[in-house]
Amino acid sequence: MKDYDLEYICATMGDLSGVPVRIFEGEEQVFYHTVVTLPRDPMQLYRNGIWAVKAHLG
Repeated sequence: MKDYDLEYICATMGDLSGVPVRIFEGEEQVFYHTVVTLPRDPMQLYRNGIWAVKAHLG
């Protein structure tokens, strides 16, 4: 799968769900897609807690 395929799939999922979607390489965000503009990005509010999770989320 090419990088642009993953971006397309994530953008489509975001469009269908209305949830902001991100792709990270390590801790660097390389892709972001949203259909709504929120007053504050929920990811930024909880970023430290999210990165603290070490267990497999799948």
